[in-house]
Amino acid sequence: MKITTADIYRESKMVLLESGYDGLTFAELGKRLGVTRPALYKHFTNKDEMITALMVSEMLQISEQLPTDMSASFERLFENLLTVLISFSELHRMMSSLYRIEYEQATSIGDNLDQLKQQHRRFSATVDAIITKGKHIGVFDTGLSTELITQFIMGIIETVDLKSASKEEWLTMLTQLVLYGTSKRT
Repeated sequence: MKITTADIYRESKMVLLESGYDGLTFAELGKRLGVTRPALYKHFTNKDEMITALMVSEMLQISEQLPTDMSASFERLFENLLTVLISFSELHRMMSSLYRIEYEQATSIGDNLDQLKQQHRRFSATVDAIITKGKHIGVFDTGLSTELITQFIMGIIETVDLKSASKEEWLTMLTQLVLYGTSKRT
C-alpha cells in the first residue's frame, strides 16, 4: 500500500490526541496505516521531524483561514477568528508534544521550527490586530493587555470538545464567554 504524507499526518494527529508523544511511534503508525516502518522512514527521518512537519502543516492551514482584511467589522473578524480556532482546537493539545522534542539532537527539524515560529508570529499579529480593533470600539477593556486577552481566548479554546457540541454551538458559547463573561444577559 502506498501512503501519502496526508495519510501520515491524519493518523499521527489521531495517535497524538489519543496517546500523546510517547504513544506515537513508527511501529504504531505502521500498524494503523498498514505499512512497514521503513515505508514511514521514506517520508520522515524520525518522529520529531514528523511531528514538527505536522504542526507546520496545521499552522499553515490556520494561517490560510485567518482574516486578512482588517477593515471588516470587528464582529466579522472576531467570529472568523473563533471559527478558525474552534476548527483547529485539537492543535493546541497536540502542541504539547513540541515540549518533548530534544531540539539539540534533532538537526532535521530546524527548518520546521523556523516555519512554526514564522506562522506563530503571523497568527499572533492577526489576533493582536483583532483585539486592538475590539479595544478601539470599546468591546475590550483598554486597561487589559492584549496579551492577557489573547491568553484568555486561547485558554478558553482548550475547552472545545467537538463531540459534545457542534462548531456553531461552540461559536455561540465562546462568543458569549469572551465578550460578555458568564453573566446572564437580559
